[in-house]
Amino acid sequence: MGSLKHESFIEGAAWNNDDSRILTWSFDHTVRLWKASDGTPVGSPLRHDDSVEGASFNHDESLILTWSDDHTARLWKASDGTPLGPPLKHGAKVKSATWDRDESLILTWSDDHTARLWKASDGTPVGPPLKHDDTVLGATWNHDESLILTWSEDDTARLWKASDGTPLGPPLQHDSTVLGATWNHDESLILTWSADNTVRLWRARDGTPVGQPLRHDERVLGAAWNHDESLILTWSKDNTARLWNTKADIDFPQEYLPLLVEVMTGTTMDEAGNITVLTLDQWQQRRDAYIDIAERHLTMCKHRGANLYLKQKPVWESHRAADTSH
Repeated sequence: MGSLKHESFIEGAAWNNDDSRILTWSFDHTVRLWKASDGTPVGSPLRHDDSVEGASFNHDESLILTWSDDHTARLWKASDGTPLGPPLKHGAKVKSATWDRDESLILTWSDDHTARLWKASDGTPVGPPLKHDDTVLGATWNHDESLILTWSEDDTARLWKASDGTPLGPPLQHDSTVLGATWNHDESLILTWSADNTVRLWRARDGTPVGQPLRHDERVLGAAWNHDESLILTWSKDNTARLWNTKADIDFPQEYLPLLVEVMTGTTMDEAGNITVLTLDQWQQRRDAYIDIAERHLTMCKHRGANLYLKQKPVWESHRAADTSH
């Protein structure tokens, strides 16, 4: 078969589901659809006013979504290249775009410092723009599509209500561009990675950091949990991939963390910041309270590989046994 020819270099290409058609997009301002069997074009070129950054089919491949440096994303009929609805307009180049699960909404993000949500049926915006202070590099929905997570060159990731664009919690702050972000399975935690050479873990409900940053020697290009979320795999421009055990009981009830610190250190701190050593009786009372709380928590813990109490349970049981034998 012949070449699939554009008038300038091709930015990207993709197969359809049954490998019968090929979608290409180019610096020549067009997206084109081709028969894979012989390279003949299908319909007319899908034409933007500047370089096309990306394109994708919807689920049944009846529609094509495109996004471009001309500040727009656009929707087209795959059968003949007819545009559907008005362009989805940003104030600068559109970095990428995606549908929601039922393809009623389109999420876009841009160099204009915003992510935006649109009705696929008519291109009307849904809620206000989700505003950062610099280019938005990525955006994704959570599982039920009630929340949107975005990350940006403004050194933050941010969480928003999809229904009305309300920000949830404070920005998740790095010291340089945030290059990616993702939820864990139950969406209680958010993992972010950055050009500041770190990966960071946050509680989704309030944006508080969990543990210390995981540090590389250069920018971190990606991160992922293992299956039970006890380990985090990271990879970096420093020529390394690294595996981390967070060694944190990351879903232990936050209100009992001061008690956990007192049991682990044998000390207590008053409101003025003065630290005193606990007596044996005081420590034993706190230890027993901690064990009761930790046992209840263990029945619902989703991160057993990182559960501090579970790792030390034989020690706590031996302490209690020694107390009762005296």
